[in-house]
Amino acid sequence: MPLSIVKLFPPALLALALAGAFRGCPDASPNVSYHAMAHDGRERAYRLHLPSTYADTAPASLVMILHPFTGTHRSMARLTGFDALSEREGFIAVYPQGVQRRWNNGGPPGAPGPFGLGFANADDGGFLAALLDRLQADYAIDEDRVYLAGASNGGFMTYRMLCELDGVFAAAAVVMGSMPAALAADCAPGSATPLLLIHGTDDPAVPFEGGAPGGGPGGPFLSARDTAAFWAARNGCAAAPTVTPLPERDPADGTRVVVEAYGDCAGDAPVTLYVIEGGGHTWPGQPRGWPRQVVGVVSQEIDASKVIWTFFQEFTRSP
Repeated sequence: MPLSIVKLFPPALLALALAGAFRGCPDASPNVSYHAMAHDGRERAYRLHLPSTYADTAPASLVMILHPFTGTHRSMARLTGFDALSEREGFIAVYPQGVQRRWNNGGPPGAPGPFGLGFANADDGGFLAALLDRLQADYAIDEDRVYLAGASNGGFMTYRMLCELDGVFAAAAVVMGSMPAALAADCAPGSATPLLLIHGTDDPAVPFEGGAPGGGPGGPFLSARDTAAFWAARNGCAAAPTVTPLPERDPADGTRVVVEAYGDCAGDAPVTLYVIEGGGHTWPGQPRGWPRQVVGVVSQEIDASKVIWTFFQEFTRSP
């Protein structure tokens, strides 16, 4: 997306547009339930999809999915379609809710956050860790097949959890979110975790080449490629990725996908970046209809949710 378009839509307006884009409809599935739990003096909420095939005699995989800034647990389910995958593949899907529709992905309370609107003063890292404990107590969950995925601000939070909850997740994925530079500087060495990144080159909110989100205050962020290289180095991967363009599936959408995969990693923990050439601040494969002039192009070349689950299935937590 041209820089002039970003200037026409300042960060606050971009946030409002994204709020409308991420709005969801009421749930109708009997497999969906809503829950609350107390943590750090707050009532925290989460949405759960339990597949019809679930039985407490057979441990199931768990996928935790973090919504973007201005999103909700309900809208994240609608955005990603992970409920349908959960039902088909038999994993449990949980969608936590951030305080004030945002995640504290590492900034101090009151520090500038995404779009300059400030981080919530919330112990989100502690909440997500406590939520995992609760789910593992309430359901039969395979602790070696617990996965984490996030979009935008939820992606930033995903990086934070990988830095702070070492060895908990079997694999993780981030869509439209690069690594905050401050978090990269503070991220302690730890266990290698397989990581999948999906990022559009024309993302107007979290620039592919790095910098402040939406051109506003906050940040800076590493570029998408520097983010992949950071995690590849942390995982002990080869210094350079293998680059593979994917065949076009929808020539009319104006995007192409190039996969940049780091292999030869310690503990079989690869890092893979899907570069969505021409893609915006969107979840690839989702229905069209967003304000394209604000968030950019929604690529139909891949279904991000299916790509993520296919990636997750390859990995179990290393001992």
